Amino acid sequence: MNIKGNNYKGYDILISARMDSTNRFWTGCYRIFDMERRAVFENSILPFESESDALAAASAEAQIWVDGNTADLSEINILETILSFAGAFAVL
Repeated sequence: MNIKGNNYKGYDILISARMDSTNRFWTGCYRIFDMERRAVFENSILPFESESDALAAASAEAQIWVDGNTADLSEINILETILSFAGAFAVL
């Protein structure tokens, strides 16, 4: 698993990719933290054949979320968790 971090518009974003041992595809994941370092959103994206493609797609989706364009996110997500700024969470 490869984990990368970056900052986009004041949000810290952790991006990772995991290989599924069954089908050998890479699933990209991202977690977004607010300026107080609280997790505000976490998501996994559809699998890709290469780790670099999974990381790039996860990074792009994280930036889309920060920009508020949630309608542009992948239509099918493996895991979608929204964490509120109050610290409560809901699993969709």
